[in-house]
Amino acid sequence: MGLEEGAKGALTVTAVIANLFASQTTLKHYSTWIFFHNLVSGDSIEITIHVNDPQDVTERIYDKFTVADAQSEPGVFIPFLPTDSFRIEAQKLTGIDREITWVRYESN
Repeated sequence: MGLEEGAKGALTVTAVIANLFASQTTLKHYSTWIFFHNLVSGDSIEITIHVNDPQDVTERIYDKFTVADAQSEPGVFIPFLPTDSFRIEAQKLTGIDREITWVRYESN
């Protein structure tokens, strides 16, 4: 299995739930770095990771976590997930709108 950078970008996170990138719908191994270097005290962002449930042919929440305040180590790595449907959502919970950056990797 080879590995390549699938895409990278930035998202200004607001109170409205938004996808970091378009849903991935090809069977591969996906992983993602998310960088929260712009957060300051009082900010919090919720990240939700969705993957496909092959038994039910629908997306399920794989993981959900909150990142808050200024980060001394602002990178979060979402491990390699073998799936045919992968999506990450971000939503601001407190603070002002902040930009986060991300890099998605995938098997080729």
